[in-house]
Amino acid sequence: MGGQVRYGYIDALRGYAILLVIFVHSSQMIGGLQGYVYQIGDQGARGVQLFFVASAITLCMSYHRRTDGVGAFYIRRLFRIAPMFWLAIIYFTLKDGVGPRGLEPDGIGATHIILTTLFAHGFLPSTFSSVVPGGWSIAVEMMFYAVFPILVSYIKSWRAAAVAALIALAPAAIAYASIQAAAKHVTPQSWNVVYQVFSTLNFVHQLPVFLIGMTAYFIIPR
Repeated sequence: MGGQVRYGYIDALRGYAILLVIFVHSSQMIGGLQGYVYQIGDQGARGVQLFFVASAITLCMSYHRRTDGVGAFYIRRLFRIAPMFWLAIIYFTLKDGVGPRGLEPDGIGATHIILTTLFAHGFLPSTFSSVVPGGWSIAVEMMFYAVFPILVSYIKSWRAAAVAALIALAPAAIAYASIQAAAKHVTPQSWNVVYQVFSTLNFVHQLPVFLIGMTAYFIIPR
């Protein structure tokens, strides 16, 4: 069994990702930003995608280094994410209550909390980021963990990973178009916005990003 190995460039990627996310949220707190300044600040959101790429690279490294099987992989991933996220569910539920908020105009209920606790909140527009602000990224990450052992069993080269990324663009585009079309028929306007945001933050739309990370794993020297 392989031990924990740290790579400086992976830590650097994570650091850049965190800085970008801080940048976008900081820019959102400053009113009146316009033009290129607003656009540059808004692109800090790509830090999440950078984190997804780094995550895919490190998962591939860890999975190929260890020999303890799929069950152990899932247990490690669960205990790496779940404790702090479950605490976040408790904290934000107590802090913000169950009333309406940005991405849940009708307020949250038991369904929202249960699905979020089970990491299944990323399947629905009404729950994907309702209980924990930004919790959509945890849902996407956990969905990738769920399918990763299947992906890694078939993807054995950078070419296979690149082809998989290209193939994944088709369902990503279909999901985006479908949700955007549904958004046009949703009322009130607040729900229309929720659907539009969900169209880009759902797992299917983000999967090509993880596959780019898997492609990078096979390309970078180790």
